[in-house]
Amino acid sequence: MRSPSLHESLWAKTEQVAHALDIRVERVRRLPDRVSPLPESTARLASPRVPRATPDEALDTLSYDALDQRRLGALQPFLASIGRSLRPCHRTPGEELMSVSRRGRDTVRRLVGVLVVAHGLLHLLGAAKGLGWATVTALTQPIGAVTGAVWLAAALLVVTAGVLLTISAPRWWIVCAVAAVISQAVIVTSWSDAKAGTVINVLLLGAAVYGWAAQGSRSLGSEYRRRVSAALSTPPPTTPDGSGQVVSEHDLAALPSPVAAYLRRTGAVGQPRVTSFRARIHGRIRATATSVWMPFTGEQVNTYGPGSCRLFWMDASLHGVPVDVLHVFLGAAATMRVRAASLIPMVDAAGPQMDKAETVTLFNDLCVLAPAALLDADVTWTGLGPDRVHATFTRGQQTVDADLIFDEHQDLVDFVSDDRMAGSSDGKSFTARRWSTPLTAYRDVGQRRLATHGDARWGGPAPDQPFTYLELTVDDIEYNPRQDSNTSQRLQLPAENQP
Repeated sequence: MRSPSLHESLWAKTEQVAHALDIRVERVRRLPDRVSPLPESTARLASPRVPRATPDEALDTLSYDALDQRRLGALQPFLASIGRSLRPCHRTPGEELMSVSRRGRDTVRRLVGVLVVAHGLLHLLGAAKGLGWATVTALTQPIGAVTGAVWLAAALLVVTAGVLLTISAPRWWIVCAVAAVISQAVIVTSWSDAKAGTVINVLLLGAAVYGWAAQGSRSLGSEYRRRVSAALSTPPPTTPDGSGQVVSEHDLAALPSPVAAYLRRTGAVGQPRVTSFRARIHGRIRATATSVWMPFTGEQVNTYGPGSCRLFWMDASLHGVPVDVLHVFLGAAATMRVRAASLIPMVDAAGPQMDKAETVTLFNDLCVLAPAALLDADVTWTGLGPDRVHATFTRGQQTVDADLIFDEHQDLVDFVSDDRMAGSSDGKSFTARRWSTPLTAYRDVGQRRLATHGDARWGGPAPDQPFTYLELTVDDIEYNPRQDSNTSQRLQLPAENQP
């Protein structure tokens, strides 16, 4: 007897749940990630009985009886889970490379974990001989009862370390370091028989050092998390003019027409003022026009008002080697640090030129990711026409200039500045170059609208040719993510970005 196909099985399960909830299913061929009432489809439900769709017609469109929202909500998790399992995987080249890199890291970690577990089990031979459990001819040197007990303890510790490493448990590197030291101590007591185990201990100790560098208290990732926690625990500022916490048309009156239209287009009017945001992103980056692309995932937190900051964390990969990047712009000083394998410093940029460059980036963040916050920023606007404005932005002692370019739909499509200088490979020197960020893939997300994809490009000077060095996609953004705020808005973007 032929077994049912995947689509047939899923259809049967969908129909069963739908009947149980009195929800009439017309046809299903593709299940959405998010289930919501479909008013356009409701009109098609006039017939009291809808013919059952065949399996070949399955998994396309879901029509709901939108009369009972509670029952529809009960069905949503089930449908969403099926939708996620069937949705085709559409990944950018950067996403695909980062996925391959992470799978490679996971594979290496698990292989090392298996080797460590096997290494720990071999320690039981020393314990068996020392405690008189068995005669072990492979160990020719004498082992007493006390030493045998130490061999047993080492075996348990090394096996535990291997398991914790394999599953990437919190602070696994501490157990690995202790296990490597104790294992090596007992190996020394039977050096001629067990010296080969030193290779695994060196590998285990190396893994422990990397784990500490990547996840320990002095890692860039840990510093980022500490700074984010401190930044988001600060009470949100009040508006400078004492106006309300919701953006109104009155707030847009002093803006140039293109900027005011852009803020309306982004859905700022009627929404809470933006005092901070947290964004999760992915993309790829390179140093020069001929350099290899590095895929990355990242997170960024910006806060505005007194004590404002910009914190940017990137987890990148270069030829399979993890690369950690941390930008910190706090107070008047900005820094950028890059470490290969979380250990080897590659870039350590700081100083007045870095401060100015990061001020341009901060202003770009305002215009692209948090346009409503422009209302409370120190910006002087000069209109250059119906689709272009010049802006002068001041933060502390830094003042930078940029041109904002809009399209016929009043969307911001480019940001151009000559004040964001390009850093050298080590971050010690900077060169003046034109910087621009073309924007695409605007999406309506919740009550707001924003560009979900952008590039960063370096222009001249001659003879250098313009080139794109960064491609970035916004996956998720949360506005006003403060623990003591009631205005937090988390906007999850769909997996596929469409224009």
